[in-house]
Amino acid sequence: MRQNEAAKASQLFVELLRLSLAPQKGQMLSKAPTDCEWHNLFDECKRHSLVGMMYEAVACLPPVQRPPRDVLLPWYALTERIKQQNALLNVEAARVCTQLERDGLPNVLLKGQGVALLYPHPELRMPGDIDLWIAVERSAIMRYVHSKGWHVHTTLLHTEFLMSGGTEVEAHFMPSYRYNPLKHWQMCRLFDSIEDVQLQHKVSLESGGNTLVSVPTAAFNRVYLLAHIYRHFFGEGIGLRQLIDYYYCLRQGFSAAEAEQTVHWLKKMGMYRFARAMMYVMRTLLQLPDQYLYAMPDARLGKMLLREVMLAGNFGQHDQRYVQLNSSNRLARFWTKTRRNVSFVCYYPGEVLFDVPFRMWHYAWRKLHGYL
Repeated sequence: MRQNEAAKASQLFVELLRLSLAPQKGQMLSKAPTDCEWHNLFDECKRHSLVGMMYEAVACLPPVQRPPRDVLLPWYALTERIKQQNALLNVEAARVCTQLERDGLPNVLLKGQGVALLYPHPELRMPGDIDLWIAVERSAIMRYVHSKGWHVHTTLLHTEFLMSGGTEVEAHFMPSYRYNPLKHWQMCRLFDSIEDVQLQHKVSLESGGNTLVSVPTAAFNRVYLLAHIYRHFFGEGIGLRQLIDYYYCLRQGFSAAEAEQTVHWLKKMGMYRFARAMMYVMRTLLQLPDQYLYAMPDARLGKMLLREVMLAGNFGQHDQRYVQLNSSNRLARFWTKTRRNVSFVCYYPGEVLFDVPFRMWHYAWRKLHGYL
């Protein structure tokens, strides 16, 4: 009985999710959810950080299918807060990008407020921090941050710091990384080869005034956003928000030649199998038309990926199977992540087999450089 109820709740959530991708007034769910089901749906939206965009779908439902007031009002209030946060973050992102560029640190705004521009309603995407790819050497970035006296937390990928005023920034030395050293090198070569194009691709953020900031091109995002998801898949896990980002990235469209170029890059970086899994999820879960798929979906890999996404929540924060990933005990986190990733070895051996060696090397590298 419980399994049947869980299946119905999951079906309703997926229906609402699909409606939220292109909401229209008068759209309907297959059945009117009960009050209890609406509470569960709201909780699931919060779990996957999809409160704002899902609310828009709820607002388009006929009155007979809308949630009770004790769900609708908090949902509306959270959505309004998300809009306000996005407006403030757009202003801050434009200010930060401009300040760093003026100080000799050319940068590209990754993910976050830049990706939100791909959404029909950018103000409804759940905001995060400000992620920037800084196009200078790591040493120059670290000298600059230390000269400002900003508190830092540094890894191979980026240094995190709080600017004066409290703005949280992640300054990336590189867009992403891989456990597999050969694939990591190939990824960095690709990103470096198209760095200048990204720096020249400037847009203005909504509510960020007329200030122009650099954001990735569509071609870059097709590879980079997938690489970002891939990294988190082997890290703390991924959630639906990251898939929705990629959905709207693909909805930008591409030519046959551009699709071929994307596939070529992904094969060189060893991510083509994961791309085929993602194409399955895009087609099956989000019903993305085939014209926006650049590779043939793989059902076996895709079903596994979809299962992991639904269990993990936003960046794996709600995965009850691996609660110790958030433990303060470093050894417990290490063992839990190792056990989790070993379960994927049959799917992605080229990455999983380098997982433990990479993390041991990364720990030693951070300790050697005084980053621990």
